[in-house]
Amino acid sequence: MDTTSDIILELWKYVTSPCFPPPHHSHPVRRPRPGGLCPPTPPEDGGDTARHITTACRHGDTDLTESSGWVAHLAAHPDDSAVFIIPDATAPDGPDTVRKNADTPLDIASAAKAIHLLAYADAITDGTIDPDTPVPVSEWESFYLPLDGGAHAAALARLGIDRREPSPGVAVAADPDTTVTLDYLVSTMIIESDNAAADWLADTLGEPALTAAATRAGWDNPHIPNYLGSLLAVLDPDSAGNPDAASRRYREDPEWAATILHRASGGCSEQRDILRGTATATAGDLAAVYTRLATGELGPAGDIARRHLEHTPAPGYTAIGHKGGSLPGVLADAMEIRREDGTPAVAVLISTAIPEADYTDTLAAFAWQDLILQAVDSHDIREQLTCGE
Repeated sequence: MDTTSDIILELWKYVTSPCFPPPHHSHPVRRPRPGGLCPPTPPEDGGDTARHITTACRHGDTDLTESSGWVAHLAAHPDDSAVFIIPDATAPDGPDTVRKNADTPLDIASAAKAIHLLAYADAITDGTIDPDTPVPVSEWESFYLPLDGGAHAAALARLGIDRREPSPGVAVAADPDTTVTLDYLVSTMIIESDNAAADWLADTLGEPALTAAATRAGWDNPHIPNYLGSLLAVLDPDSAGNPDAASRRYREDPEWAATILHRASGGCSEQRDILRGTATATAGDLAAVYTRLATGELGPAGDIARRHLEHTPAPGYTAIGHKGGSLPGVLADAMEIRREDGTPAVAVLISTAIPEADYTDTLAAFAWQDLILQAVDSHDIREQLTCGE
């Protein structure tokens, strides 16, 4: 009987989807563009400046390829977006901290993989697991579904694993008996945002361990996502009510997997509706975790987590660690920023209202990163984010 990997290779043309472009949500954080944003120009008639700022925010250009467009977008969607900017993480309740809709649960997609990373770090520090443990790629790939924007294919390429790749963005290991160390596996969950790695880790450590790690880090009542089970609902909407059961069946019943993989996915708006609620959190949850990471409050486990989050050099900073996520219409990013003067900062941005027509260009521009990196150091930009409130 064919393995799931064999079925994927045979049926790749059915399961790829234009709604899942390359996973820019894990792109390295960049330095802000020179010049940044400009404060809103006061009205010539000397009218109320606060009213003018509000008008400019709510009716300005919402071009999401520009940081200024993100200011207008966030103001135009107050219920479907959130921002949490902490210029000094050692004083998170200070007067310069900006909170907008920070207590509303919103979709955060792969940004929830911070939970898995925290649990991994805790398990190392308490001796439950060894990061050098070899993991068969076949076990990892049993959770693989090619609705991942090419994340798994990119992970195999970075790790130097020989692969069969029938189409760009779809790949499995040429030799399923190949092994990778557990630490390398976890790295793919953060750098490429590999869904299969996250689900393998959750299955290995168990949901109670993930919940405990998130709670210890300040993330109250965490919702542990099942990425494979949730994405299977795109191909089989009848399975949407029980992602855990769908994931198990996909891994244990190749005939059922073949049947599901023969099905074409619906359009982006349909996928968007199906995937709502896959992974949710408040901006406050993410800010609490990244504040503890930035300030070193999580001890040795936090050091392990930051080592993975800070995977890319950040010129001008000691380090920037982040994990983002995207789904059709959804973008989330959370950062811990360590400046060269030793002052840590934290920034979180979430939007679940990105227009379908703008989605791919938005992810390619990374303008939201420019905005929040500037906001942690600029009082004027933080004022714009409050939008006259």
